[in-house]
Amino acid sequence: NGMADAVQNAQELLEAQVAHRSQALAWSEARHLTLFNATANAVMVMDADRMIDCNPAAISLFGARDKEDLLLCKPSDLSPTFQKNGVSSGSLARDYIFLARDHGQHSFEWIHRRLDNGDCFDAEVLLNRVELDGQTVIQASVRDISARKRVEDALHASEERHRTLVEWSPEG
Repeated sequence: NGMADAVQNAQELLEAQVAHRSQALAWSEARHLTLFNATANAVMVMDADRMIDCNPAAISLFGARDKEDLLLCKPSDLSPTFQKNGVSSGSLARDYIFLARDHGQHSFEWIHRRLDNGDCFDAEVLLNRVELDGQTVIQASVRDISARKRVEDALHASEERHRTLVEWSPEG
């Protein structure tokens, strides 16, 4: 009954390989989920004009009550009506999303708004086009740069004061 034993051995080997691949896939998915949840940057996944996923850092950064609270938002809900340049946040966000879709990624500075208290903050945003389950989505990585902007503004003001003192000084 050598043929039956060979078939049985082949079946067991195939089942072991499938189980190993399944275990490796589960481990890989768990690892990626851990990395997604552990990153300090807010990460959100958007499909067209809605959020489909976010990490805990995004919930905290935007002052959402929980994940569902943030996922109910459109990207425009997380911004003031206008950006610093006077352009509508909604139209500018759509333009940037299209740029990311067309070119693979787009980075920029942005003014965001918290959901809990309405406070605005400066952010650095990187949009990436990603294929996820056969669908093109946009992954947004957001970092609060308010502290850096305050330091840059203070340095600029100090340089301006120094320049003014030098220009108006009666001595050479």
